[in-house]
Amino acid sequence: MPERARGGKIMSMKELEGTELVLRISGAVEQSNLKEFEEQALAVISAINTDLETDEDFATAESNIKGCQLMENRIATARSTALANTEAIAALIQTTERLEAKFRQTRLLLNGKVKTEKQRRVNEIVSRAIAAVESMAQSSPAKHGFIIDRAAINAAVKGKKSIAKMEEAVNAAIDAEKRRFQGIEANYINNLEKIIGAESEWPGLFPDRQNIALSAPETVEALIVGRVADHRMKVAEKERRDKEEAERKAAAIAEEHRLARAIFEAEEQRVVPVEVPIPEPFVDFPIPPPIDGPSKYVLKVSITTYDIGLVMDAIREIPGVESVAAEF
Repeated sequence: MPERARGGKIMSMKELEGTELVLRISGAVEQSNLKEFEEQALAVISAINTDLETDEDFATAESNIKGCQLMENRIATARSTALANTEAIAALIQTTERLEAKFRQTRLLLNGKVKTEKQRRVNEIVSRAIAAVESMAQSSPAKHGFIIDRAAINAAVKGKKSIAKMEEAVNAAIDAEKRRFQGIEANYINNLEKIIGAESEWPGLFPDRQNIALSAPETVEALIVGRVADHRMKVAEKERRDKEEAERKAAAIAEEHRLARAIFEAEEQRVVPVEVPIPEPFVDFPIPPPIDGPSKYVLKVSITTYDIGLVMDAIREIPGVESVAAEF
């Protein structure tokens, strides 16, 4: 470890930046504070903090990056100035090159640290914000209708130079997400109350009420009116068809009853309207038995499919009738 300059106190990068490096060469080194400068420089470099936590740490690191670059350039310039007057002196060149490389190494290390640690902090801040919003929505009945605007939260940290500014911007984005969710939740609860009220009178019409309730209030109201009207129309149409079917069945039963009664009355009276074109003259029903042996009568009878059997049975019971056949 190099000796500490200025009474044991390590200089800051700013103080080192204000220290001039003197190199004058004319065959031999005429004037140089290189040894003292090296001690100061190495002490400053060894004291640089590479564990970045606070905004101040990041700000200091970025300032040190610029300081390292400045010192690299200053050493190179001093060396070039010295070498312009004489041949390179090995010790001077080696020292300046070593210091230059050390500043470069420190600068690159800090630069990588700044980028890595800043990105890690950004990721932590964004992840914490998303988790906070998710936790807020988790217990709400409207959570299925809410999608976190991750793009807005990510955009909040863009261009912010400090962690404090990032957190401030992200907190504002979280508040905006909370307000947006509260609007969705209030709309959902209000719509759900309307749907449940309609469902109490018209059960079964809103099986998808959880999704419907996420719509705009005017959309929900129009949907309720439409479904109720459609249901009423279907009920009325079913009642009309049921009534027509009942009337048709009643008419069919009445017709069957009428025909049955007509057949019953015809059987009771054993009266069958007939026309007997052969032989002449016409014979009134019932037909008298033939006198001179079997005869064939052709009867034209006006009947329906409901009474043909009864008519044929009635004819068979007439004395003298041996057989009855029907032709259609």
